[in-house]
Amino acid sequence: MAAVFKNDYGIPGFLLSSGFSHCACLVIGISLVPFLKYIIYSPRRGRKYDTSQNSVYNLDQARLNIELPPPTMWMNMGYWKDSNDLPRACEALLQEVLKTGGLLNENGSAISVAKACKIRMVDLGFGCGDQSVYLTQRLLQKFPSRGPSKTIPTEEKLLDSYIGITLDSGQFNYAYQRLVSDGLLDEPRINIFCADAGKPAAWNEKLTRTVKGVHESNPSEPNPSVHEVVPEEVNCWVLALDTLFHFSPSRLPILTYAKRELDASVLAYDLLLADRTPFLSRLGLMIIARFMGCPYGAFKTEREYRGLYLQAGYAEENIELRDISEHVFRPLSSFLAEREKALEMFGWRLGKLKAAKWLFEWWARSGIIRGVIVVARK
Repeated sequence: MAAVFKNDYGIPGFLLSSGFSHCACLVIGISLVPFLKYIIYSPRRGRKYDTSQNSVYNLDQARLNIELPPPTMWMNMGYWKDSNDLPRACEALLQEVLKTGGLLNENGSAISVAKACKIRMVDLGFGCGDQSVYLTQRLLQKFPSRGPSKTIPTEEKLLDSYIGITLDSGQFNYAYQRLVSDGLLDEPRINIFCADAGKPAAWNEKLTRTVKGVHESNPSEPNPSVHEVVPEEVNCWVLALDTLFHFSPSRLPILTYAKRELDASVLAYDLLLADRTPFLSRLGLMIIARFMGCPYGAFKTEREYRGLYLQAGYAEENIELRDISEHVFRPLSSFLAEREKALEMFGWRLGKLKAAKWLFEWWARSGIIRGVIVVARK
């Protein structure tokens, strides 16, 4: 019998022919759309309270009692080991990434070491600004007191500069207004940009110079210089919290840029594909990736994933992957289910997140996707 060609994903070559793959995706897509609509918009069951039209007001006043804007707008998959609500879990995921990278102690405090050089962080996909506030205001490093009494420790912000980049204009505008109102953007060390973090070749000059730490002298100064002012040596970190799998067409451009242009280490939370995955499950993930706004090749096995970092220039021994799936997918799915019940009390829906609840439960049950913390040191 003739050998059947298979690609790196273990999928028979004839199944990847343009005609077959297009037809397969079309058929599955047509079948999947009604299914997802059913999941998202199916009638609510088991209401605790009657929200029918028998009452003039029902529970409509709930809308008037909600604090707006919300105290926080965190959104990532969260680290739920010791958390039971979204803001704490989201912050815990950020902390867990920083701990793995060696920037935080186990108790969540910044590691107190004398900094030999400045620390710059480039935050890819900073959401609505919650992690920006955490990284620039709450991430403090304690030193012994330098005063006469030497009894009160001195606190200094760990990051000397922070550059946030996000593609979502709505989230950027929300974060911008929030940071402006808090006076954070008055600090020269804090900058945010609306741009595609996954395509550094398309960044404008201002963003590129800021990320590289290259600035021009202020023209308003008495004797402005036309020469560039390059700051002292920095230790640069590129942070990608729950974002890299969205980068299209690949993670490779930003990883290569981080290593070769910024000489930076990478901190990330990302998604990996299990090594042995049935063909139909892989095909289903290809369709789901489309609904998630991810390129079809976003989900990679560990071998393929490590290969991206090697190709970008990181050494094999400097790449660390830490699987935290058990503290992410199932508890997140349970949280969404509980929140759905709470919303139904007022006649509200979970919306598009209802499909996410099912998706995370599938990942937890099947192990097809792994949630990992990634550290790639320069």
